[in-house]
Amino acid sequence: MKRGTWHLILWETVLILASVPIFRSVWMLADGMEFLNTWTGVTISFIIGVILFIVAVLALHTCMDGKK
Repeated sequence: MKRGTWHLILWETVLILASVPIFRSVWMLADGMEFLNTWTGVTISFIIGVILFIVAVLALHTCMDGKK
């Protein structure tokens, strides 16, 4: 592998590992919010998450198409 590829793998691994404490912190923050412990709050949070997921996947797909 080229040097650039190894650096890419290294930084992607760091990014994944760094996301764990961030996710945990956001989860604990959300647990402290009364609204997010209700059915409506969970539903709205889920819908926002799905929308963000779709936008991110489409953006990544668009970026990957440009590299071909």
